[in-house]
Amino acid sequence: MNEEDKFSNLNLKDKTLIIGFVILFLIIVFAFIFFVYVGIFHITGIEYSSRTALLLFFY
Repeated sequence: MNEEDKFSNLNLKDKTLIIGFVILFLIIVFAFIFFVYVGIFHITGIEYSSRTALLLFFY
């Protein structure tokens, strides 16, 4: 019974780690896309506030 419990706990830890890494990866990807998007506006010389950039990003 103890070995099964240990395996179950390890499995839960693995699942938690995998979910954590996936969420972290998604946050990094969205941040990268957002900064590239804002960078395009900066290169083209369009003036914007952070609120405008967020609205355009999620539009």
